[in-house]
Amino acid sequence: MRDRACPTGFATRASTPQRILVGFDGSPEATDAFSYARRLGEATGASLRVVTVIDPLAVSAGAYESMVYLPEDRELIVERTREDSRERLAALVADAAGAEIEVVDGDPAMVLCDMSRAVDLLVLGSRHWGPIARLVVGSTAEHVVRHAHCSVILVPRRAEQPGAPASEAAAAPAQP
Repeated sequence: MRDRACPTGFATRASTPQRILVGFDGSPEATDAFSYARRLGEATGASLRVVTVIDPLAVSAGAYESMVYLPEDRELIVERTREDSRERLAALVADAAGAEIEVVDGDPAMVLCDMSRAVDLLVLGSRHWGPIARLVVGSTAEHVVRHAHCSVILVPRRAEQPGAPASEAAAAPAQP
């Protein structure tokens, strides 16, 4: 595990991001992360790439929990998940000029870290809240924060989302 204050070479890079990557898993937090990245991209002129990472093993394991199907149906379920993800991304970026979308297979944390090599900033949503939980982010976000090759912004959960404590009203992301 690398323990560093900022990505390697950060001090020599331009301070304004030119390429922004957003990890999108369909959650409200990911939608907030996209909105934040979009505003930042519009303000700075940065390009925006929105990526959903499909873990085929997790998708098929989830299907086993909810229904019975034959092993040969596994690829059909994974492909349906890919198609649904592409449609969701296309709808998300429909009015975001120049935004690119991509659906990739693999482990989300590993894929996002690998993709972070080609961008200046990676934006993710965070599902956690509360004083203690803020210190412990989810496994994907935690891995990305520790291993990304670029700067990372974690956009916190908004207070009005179901289950979020009222004391988190100030946690909504500020306008860039």
